[in-house]
Amino acid sequence: MLWGLSRTLRLEHPEIPCRVIDIDPGDGDAMLSADALTALTRGLNGHSPRESVWRGNQCYVPSLASHEYAIRARQSAAVSPAAGFYLISGGFGAFGLHLAHWLIRRGINTLVLMGRSGAGDTARQAITGLEQLGARIGSYAVDVADPEALQRAVSHAEAAFGPLTGIIHGAGILRGGWLSHAGGAAHYETLRPKVVGAMNLHAITRQRPVAEFILISSASSVLGLSRYAGYAAANAYLDALAWMRRGAGLPALSIGFGPFSDAGMALSEPSLVNSTCLPALTMAEGIQWLSRALDAGAAHLIAMAYAAPQPADAASSTPVSSIAAPWRASQVMDFIRRQAADLAGCDGHRLSLRRPLRDAGIDSLTGVELRNRLQRHFSIPLPVTLLWDYPTLAELAAFIHERLQMTYSYGENCNE
Repeated sequence: MLWGLSRTLRLEHPEIPCRVIDIDPGDGDAMLSADALTALTRGLNGHSPRESVWRGNQCYVPSLASHEYAIRARQSAAVSPAAGFYLISGGFGAFGLHLAHWLIRRGINTLVLMGRSGAGDTARQAITGLEQLGARIGSYAVDVADPEALQRAVSHAEAAFGPLTGIIHGAGILRGGWLSHAGGAAHYETLRPKVVGAMNLHAITRQRPVAEFILISSASSVLGLSRYAGYAAANAYLDALAWMRRGAGLPALSIGFGPFSDAGMALSEPSLVNSTCLPALTMAEGIQWLSRALDAGAAHLIAMAYAAPQPADAASSTPVSSIAAPWRASQVMDFIRRQAADLAGCDGHRLSLRRPLRDAGIDSLTGVELRNRLQRHFSIPLPVTLLWDYPTLAELAAFIHERLQMTYSYGENCNE
């Protein structure tokens, strides 16, 4: 979980030199290698990569690489649709019901859907449609994070439908909260259904071997997600669980999605889609990637669309230090206005200098994105509370202009 947490911490607090060093625990008695000890010391002193993994004397760091998955034919024994049932946690949500349709298309016609609150009217209508396709559906109002309730439900389903043959863990909630403001209880609320639920589902497979164990994760586990540290950490746990199961010779796939455009948790937070460079997939496209990941035998895959940011125009890319001091304030204001208008989805000339930017549609999440853009462009550290402290365009531009003047003056003095 620390990987997802640290990646969010860097987004919310880039001024903190956060590093993650994964040291091989070995068998509990083995000494750490000299190289690993050196890496640990350098990390504590702030002189190591942001993320590194030590196994013996080998150091590994994460990187992006283009990789083509070789699609292989699945073994016929991998799925036995005629016997037993598949369990879908979070099965009454929009994506859970999409997953149910997908399983039926694969020939898996006996499904058990679980959700903490049970099936609502929309879910019941969808279940009726699934049954009209010839599927047998069991519906259980169960919190998968409650091990005893989960065990009772699975035992009941086995008596009704036969053995458990596959699991898809899609339960989860999305709750926002800054690391510097939200308490542990708020983050645990997000962690519980994903992390504790996954632990419980993993535990019940110890006596029940399954053909597939699929974890619905999120791209936030590898990218981080401002204001949603608990969510990123929970999904990082799912990814790690998939790798652990694979290492033990058990089936597992953790697939992390970006936002969906047609349904899902992200739609309750529109700024998640609007403030990033991540175009939303449809749920049908997500299902296609899930099928590809299974066919490829992947243990962990991120399925998301990406649109590269458009190149900045000449005016916005002009280094501030190259602009004559009397004009720097107007240049700063123009850049901030353009970025705020882009995030608010409005004409920059309509933004008031004296009214809070939140009145124009800049919420807490897009506010952090605005701060990140300003920090990257002006190359100065800015607090995560920037728009709370300086809520209007005038205040914001004045503050950044002052910081730039200080930086400019310091650089001039250093060059004398």
